[in-house]
Amino acid sequence: MNQISPGSELIFANYSNQAANQPIKPTLTTLRFVRAAYGRRWADSGENTAMIQNNPTNVVAAFEILLEEIETEIDFTNRVGSRAFEARDYDRAREALEQAAQLTAYRDKLAALRREWDRLVPVADEEAEDAETTESRRNLGRLRRGLRTPEDAYYRPILRVLERRGGSGQVGEVLEEVREEMKGILRDVDFEPLASDPHNPRWRNAAQWARNSMVNEGLLKSGSPRGVWEITEKGREYLKETA
Repeated sequence: MNQISPGSELIFANYSNQAANQPIKPTLTTLRFVRAAYGRRWADSGENTAMIQNNPTNVVAAFEILLEEIETEIDFTNRVGSRAFEARDYDRAREALEQAAQLTAYRDKLAALRREWDRLVPVADEEAEDAETTESRRNLGRLRRGLRTPEDAYYRPILRVLERRGGSGQVGEVLEEVREEMKGILRDVDFEPLASDPHNPRWRNAAQWARNSMVNEGLLKSGSPRGVWEITEKGREYLKETA
């Protein structure tokens, strides 16, 4: 059994309905991470304590870091399922697939929150910031360094490639064209290999997760043959509306 890729129909065909009905609780580690990454400080004002947002850019970075950590966990769980299937331990393989489906559903919710945050708090222009805000960004730079290209930046390149190819394409060929489309967008960190898969660069993994979100949003077809990406009418409309 081959490694299961992000958005794999194999996971969702059998387990998406189960995952949708099972609440997914974030771990204490996740909650602590988000709390720390948000970069918020508390100011005591007598009886009331006011929460002051330190920097919206840090929240974006926190989302991207957390998304990648969850994606790594999903990849690990898929590998466990693959090995169990090869060993004919079908109960263990099923358990791993169910866990991967739940983690994927949780990851999709977080990705949706990330996009909602972008709408609520657009990232400020650094050139227009005052000295105090700029210094605050420097102090919180640990989260900003290595920030990968956000998932929604892949949407238009993927749709453009598919439209140019007549509406569909083999995943490997589509990804190579997407990389060319995004030459001026992708950052150095996007070309670094994943810790969980040294042969897979970060941008390629991100593009595959973007495809998963685009299927959920109706921009790409969900019932395509394995290894094929197909645009929908909604995807074509999105491409025109965002031109």
